[in-house]
Amino acid sequence: MADTADGDQPKEVELFVTGFSKACKLLRVQELLTEGGVDFVRVERSKGTRFAFVAFKDAKTAEENKEKIECIKGGKGFLRVGETRKRKRKAEDDPENERIAKARREVRTARAVTCSLADLTYEEQLAKKHARVLETVEKLKRLVRVHYRRQEKQFPAWMGDGGIEIEKVVPSPQIEGYRNKCEFTIGRDVDGNVVVGFNVGGTRDGLRFIGEPYECPNVSDNMKGIVRVVTAVLRKSTFPPFSGYTSSGFWRICLVRESVRTRDCVVMFVVSEKEMAVGGAEELRRASDQIWELCKEENVFVTGITYQVTKLLSVALDRDNAVIPLRGESQVREELGGLSFHVAPEAFFQVNTSGAEVLFRRAGEYAGVTSSASIFRHQSASQMQSTGSDGQRSGKETESGEAARERRTVVLDICCGTGTVGQLLADPSDPNVTIVGIDVCAEAIENARENAKRNGFSSCEYVAEKAEVALPDLLERYVRPDTNIVAIVDPPRAGLHKNVRKALLNNTRIQRLVYVSCNPNSLCDDASFLCNGSDRSDAFVPIKAVGVDMFPQTPNVEMVMLLERSKDRDTSDE
Repeated sequence: MADTADGDQPKEVELFVTGFSKACKLLRVQELLTEGGVDFVRVERSKGTRFAFVAFKDAKTAEENKEKIECIKGGKGFLRVGETRKRKRKAEDDPENERIAKARREVRTARAVTCSLADLTYEEQLAKKHARVLETVEKLKRLVRVHYRRQEKQFPAWMGDGGIEIEKVVPSPQIEGYRNKCEFTIGRDVDGNVVVGFNVGGTRDGLRFIGEPYECPNVSDNMKGIVRVVTAVLRKSTFPPFSGYTSSGFWRICLVRESVRTRDCVVMFVVSEKEMAVGGAEELRRASDQIWELCKEENVFVTGITYQVTKLLSVALDRDNAVIPLRGESQVREELGGLSFHVAPEAFFQVNTSGAEVLFRRAGEYAGVTSSASIFRHQSASQMQSTGSDGQRSGKETESGEAARERRTVVLDICCGTGTVGQLLADPSDPNVTIVGIDVCAEAIENARENAKRNGFSSCEYVAEKAEVALPDLLERYVRPDTNIVAIVDPPRAGLHKNVRKALLNNTRIQRLVYVSCNPNSLCDDASFLCNGSDRSDAFVPIKAVGVDMFPQTPNVEMVMLLERSKDRDTSDE
């Protein structure tokens, strides 16, 4: 065992622990130790090694935890406490620690990290995003082309030039202060001051520097006001912010969700579970009361404060723990496309409200189910008509969509969240359209049901289940000979689960699929699987794609792609 501190206080002690898999990341090492009941202070581990240095508050605690460590399964066997290895460990604030000094020098501003296109004109930003859409489509073609070559099959016709219609990127109606949700990290800046903002640099072993968001153009003035108030209060708190470097600290996240349309705003704190029983609960309530009163004094609108406790070793929301109200409301009322939605701070909802209306209007056009009474209910006739690069459909496509709406239509809203997409596309008074929403999150499904009731929808069903499990039964119940089935997927950044992709491909009654994606890379992976039809004649074919700028000032772009079931696999000589 190696002592790591000097003085009259108990010496911090390190154990050299071996037996980890080389692929095991630092966070997983911390989780293994926590799950095994090991009462450690900090873990340090070099990438690609099988060992780690585990620090304890004193020699007695280290000795007591040896047996617990050796009962934990690591890589191919159980962990072992190895021979003592003495090393000179440099403290976090040691000026001679070159690794940390280098990290401090390389820190960027929050504006540079989160809004890397902010110094370009908006036209230049859109041009870059259109180029990314083109790259995504080319990548999709390349992935499918490789599969066909391996099978020694001719390429499908859509892989030739002009095979997929690509529209120009649709601009956002609002390009500054548009974010309705920000997840701010509570930590320290390069000078050691408590800061509420964004991660702007750090080291591989968990040390993070946080930058203030005041120069970020995508953050609203009201949110910046909240950050100022919270920062002032937490700098006086006796409880420190959480540090991944030491795996200790109380304050972790300050999440803010607001609606400029309803002037609702809920602040949610994420705090460490360990400190709640030793004064943390009282400190949380004291700080919240102070923040509530200061926001009133500063003319910053806040309608609720909530919190969540976590025992995770990372700075992240804990999906397994409940959100508990402290002051005021616990949800935000949001208005979108003439409908009303109640959204919890942590729930998924498009971060750009006005941009979401543009996005879902285009998704509705692709789906062929949008009627004049749905998302266009509060739009003028001139706004409803799109021309040229704004995506006017051909006469043939329009006729096809109208013909589809004359029949009974079932909209499968997969990964539906709070039900936003399906409810925006449908008309509550149209008896020919039924919404069927599927999401694995039971709380989101409950919100979807409440939102449907609030917005006057009766012809709908929401199921809390994995899509691959729920789809076969739902299709059996809803599909009739005269039924038009349209699937809409709006998955998280990681894309669709492989079993969901298989279910979509194998259920041939799904003839049209609209894929809404915030990550072009995952869109490529999913679409290439759905379109890999060299060994089947009924795979999907990409028809058209468009980018929608949901994230001005950043390189990110939302994409909508229409895929239809292939009935005749023409081939190309490409």
